[in-house]
Amino acid sequence: MSHHRYHRPPFHPYGFASTGKGSLALIRIPKNASSSFVASFSLNDWTHTSRLTQYEIFCAVRDPVVRFLSSIVETTMRARLFQDDRFFGDIVIDPKIYFDMQHFLRAGKITCFLSYMIDVIEHTGPMDAHHERQVRFLEDFTPHLHKIAFFDVADTDAVIHGLLKRHTGSKVDANRLRDSKRVVSRSARFRALHQELQHRFMTKPLSPRHLILPVQDGENQPRFRSKAFDQAIQDFNQSIQSAATSDIRSRITKLYALDCELHAQVAVQRGCTWVTALP
Repeated sequence: MSHHRYHRPPFHPYGFASTGKGSLALIRIPKNASSSFVASFSLNDWTHTSRLTQYEIFCAVRDPVVRFLSSIVETTMRARLFQDDRFFGDIVIDPKIYFDMQHFLRAGKITCFLSYMIDVIEHTGPMDAHHERQVRFLEDFTPHLHKIAFFDVADTDAVIHGLLKRHTGSKVDANRLRDSKRVVSRSARFRALHQELQHRFMTKPLSPRHLILPVQDGENQPRFRSKAFDQAIQDFNQSIQSAATSDIRSRITKLYALDCELHAQVAVQRGCTWVTALP
């Protein structure tokens, strides 16, 4: 491949877990309720696996098909052409792939878009951490698997509630109290990324260098965080779910076969469980 290579966002280091002032640690896997857990316990520091001996380590796993489909909007908001090294967590992709994806989106061919994304990941690898296999984030923690409490993303609220009862001094994030479905991370680095993306959206809404959303060109494009933008996000999410045919879902399952095995081990339990070996 040319110098137009893929960059994983710098906010998901491998071999590290999120920690805070207490004894809790979370192995962060993107799109796996990481923000909820981190915000609820203020786990805003990164700690290497070699220094986690005294921590209670947790990790959420998710149905790979659901995880993949849920990541699509974020991909289209971050994917852009290579321009400079200050990509702020964007997904820097090859121009041909960028324009192919843009073509499918603008033509409203969402099923073709999803199929093309799977093709790229099959032959080139994940575009960013959101499409990385979940087991990849656990490789550095393999010697400590028997100490890691795994739980299904579907049980996140129950797990957090139980931990809040046990850990005095911990309190749920204010955003979580207002809306349990949306938690804003307190991480300074996450805020920096969010502010940079917001600045780009507000100054050049739906800039051509980003895929963003499958909207029409023109001056009436919805601006970031406007009602029209939020509605476009919601409509796009719905179109993704509708376009995810049984064949698309089967291909995702095959692509993330090891993740499916891991999720199956964890999902049979309610709450936390222990995994003795990765698939």
